[in-house]
Amino acid sequence: MLQPRYLLHTGEGDRFGEAVHHIDVYAFDSLGIYRKMFRDKGAHLKNGYRMPIDLPEGKWTFLCLGGKVGDYEIGIFKTGIPQQFSPAVSPGITTLSDFRVKAYFEQKENLEYSLGELFFGRLDSVEITADNGGTGVVDLMKNTNKIEVRVKGIADGSSARITSDNGRFNSENVTPADAGTIIYVPYYSASQTDDTRVFQFDVLRLYTDGHLFLKLLNPDGTDVIPGFTKDLINAIMSSPAYHTQEDLDREDTYLIELVLSKDGVIISLRVNGWETVSTTPEV
Repeated sequence: MLQPRYLLHTGEGDRFGEAVHHIDVYAFDSLGIYRKMFRDKGAHLKNGYRMPIDLPEGKWTFLCLGGKVGDYEIGIFKTGIPQQFSPAVSPGITTLSDFRVKAYFEQKENLEYSLGELFFGRLDSVEITADNGGTGVVDLMKNTNKIEVRVKGIADGSSARITSDNGRFNSENVTPADAGTIIYVPYYSASQTDDTRVFQFDVLRLYTDGHLFLKLLNPDGTDVIPGFTKDLINAIMSSPAYHTQEDLDREDTYLIELVLSKDGVIISLRVNGWETVSTTPEV
């Protein structure tokens, strides 16, 4: 039996039953070779849910994906093909080191849709024996985030883009070297009466050693600040609320507030209400 939990969040208790209504479990043998996938979905996935696992005796590793799994491509790293990605896993062939999950629009222009919530967990070295009736507990983390960028001091009709390399992750839940560039386009944009533009993005997992480059665009597509990009990871990590990878994984919603001077200089930058260090244009 496998019992998934969702404890790493900003609330209290186990939120698995509230947040996850679909779960896929990929089983890899002691050699790291994929053997079988187990799936369950529906309203019966509540806190304390246990998934029956029918496998031969031995040591197993389990990769768990939960949430809107169908919004993503599950496949393998493969050289010599576009994006170095093949959208399929094969029992007896796929290995832990080859396994990948990626957004459909990685290395393409985002089609301006919101990403479905995605959860990931891994459980290693689970011993299955003939008389083993125990339960393995796998802790899930949310691999999607909502970022709202509010910019005061730019023209009505201006837009924004976020560029990163976090459009795919591997069996260790980190960005592999084969990941390409992903361009996040706001799935929602609006103007407010106080000369503020609002942009809402969905992005995949944030990493303390990663990057999220924000670019602001005039209505004609030119840069609001020529040559400017702002690394939002640096901005987030400048807040006293975020110090570690666990801090980033626990949070799933970020409000970035920028105030620009008439000359296009950032005079204020706040992350979830915290004023960060003073900021000047970055190239």
